[in-house]
Amino acid sequence: MRSIIERATAAALLVVCAPILAVLAALVRWRLGGPVLFAQERLGQGEMPFRLRKFRTMTDARDARGQLLP
Repeated sequence: MRSIIERATAAALLVVCAPILAVLAALVRWRLGGPVLFAQERLGQGEMPFRLRKFRTMTDARDARGQLLP
C-alpha cells in the first residue's frame, strides 16, 4: 500500500513541477545551447554505479589564453 501512495505522490508532484522544469529546460537551451541535461556515471551506496542526470549549468566558454571562464 505504501508503494502505491509513494508512486501516486511522485506522479502528482511531477505533474505540478513539469511546467517549471520545462521553463528551466528552455532557459538552459537558450543560454547554453544543447544538450540541456548533463549525464555522468557515479558510484552510489555500496559502490553500485548509477547514472546522474541534471540540468547543465556550466559553459565551455574560454578566455583569450584558452582557459575556462568561471
